[in-house]
Amino acid sequence: MKKIYQVQFISEPEFHSRLSSWLGETPSSASFARLMLRLDEFGVGGVTPSNLDEIAAGNPLEDVLKIYMETGNMPT
Repeated sequence: MKKIYQVQFISEPEFHSRLSSWLGETPSSASFARLMLRLDEFGVGGVTPSNLDEIAAGNPLEDVLKIYMETGNMPT
């Protein structure tokens, strides 16, 4: 993932808001909760850029997030 961000940490509510805006739709409560369990595995209350890098694993982030929120599975 090209590192173009300046943010070191984003709270869960702010991430939800920005993710909804970026995707053009609001994720369901269940799918967002599933995503946060994966991104915030230590329960710190938010997301870091490295969390997003790890989940993307070189794939387009938008595709990975949509697939994970819909199915609970990481794309192969």
